[in-house]
Amino acid sequence: MSVNKTILWQQLANANLVEGELPATLNNESPWYIKVMLAFSGWLAALFLMIFVALALEFILSSSTAMFCTGVLMIGISYLMLHKSGNEFVQHLALAISLAGQGWATFALFEMTRESFAMTWALVGLMQTALIMLMPHFIHRVFSTFMATLAFSFLLIVSNLPYVFSGVMMFVAAWLWLNEFNYPKHLKTIHAIGYGIILALIPIKGRYFFGNDISDWNYIHNYTYDYSKLWLQPWMGEALMGLVVFFLVWKLVQRNVKSLQQPAVLWIFAGTLLLCLASLEARGLITAVIILLLGYANSNRVLMGLGIISLLVYISSYYYLLDTTLLNKSFSLMAIGAILLALRWLMIRMTIKTSEQNYE
Repeated sequence: MSVNKTILWQQLANANLVEGELPATLNNESPWYIKVMLAFSGWLAALFLMIFVALALEFILSSSTAMFCTGVLMIGISYLMLHKSGNEFVQHLALAISLAGQGWATFALFEMTRESFAMTWALVGLMQTALIMLMPHFIHRVFSTFMATLAFSFLLIVSNLPYVFSGVMMFVAAWLWLNEFNYPKHLKTIHAIGYGIILALIPIKGRYFFGNDISDWNYIHNYTYDYSKLWLQPWMGEALMGLVVFFLVWKLVQRNVKSLQQPAVLWIFAGTLLLCLASLEARGLITAVIILLLGYANSNRVLMGLGIISLLVYISSYYYLLDTTLLNKSFSLMAIGAILLALRWLMIRMTIKTSEQNYE
């Protein structure tokens, strides 16, 4: 065992987080790029498996009930394979079978509930939520969380509540990442759910797909002028995201600042408020900021990478889509940049001043 691992284990034991001796286990997990290649192969195999089943058993296509039963059966087979084998090839084969089964089950649900899209998305979301809890596989849980988040988002869209869900789910993701080490027995499940929600929220908040927020289409085409629904406006989504930012900043301040009476705390919240106000028109930027904060706070490079990529995409889409003049967009982005630079300068000055006072 390395000295660093021994010291770390001793520190954890002193903090009553672990017990006993340092486990002498070897890390036999494959590198991440091998897992990505196997996962891609499994997803591609799922598509061909669906085609094969359709060609071999044509009667499945003629009955939504048979289609649904076939999908559930394939998901059950996948569940047994994942429980009884730790081999990566078998696990990704089970993943392919499960994805194919989910495809058949989803198609069947669309056929059975074709008169109610809300019912369809609700059933798909509940099915994926059940799979999150049941399937003992990290990638499967990430995928199921991703699909469940999208399904419930579309459920609210067809129910004319388009700007509520993303803020609520971002709060859930923030809470999970802030408390990931409080539940060590469920750490992998928390990570899978956290990644799945983040990966789903990035396209949900993305305006770059159709030149508009994807949550707008049903709301715009089915909205009737009703004074009781005036609060259902695009700014509400960004306002909810702003509340999540304040929650996240408050938790990080509590974690890292010894005294909440310091002037720096006031400047932190004032800067956060200015950033939220400046980003109201540039939808998605607050989402990227939250992902970046979560990644930086937890030293999670994956989250930081997702935050950087989403920030670049949101800024680019906001600037180049012709929904308003480039001059107005330039002023908005310049204001956001100036606020961030000013906050950085203030934080550095206050940190230096506090250090000098402590030294004296």
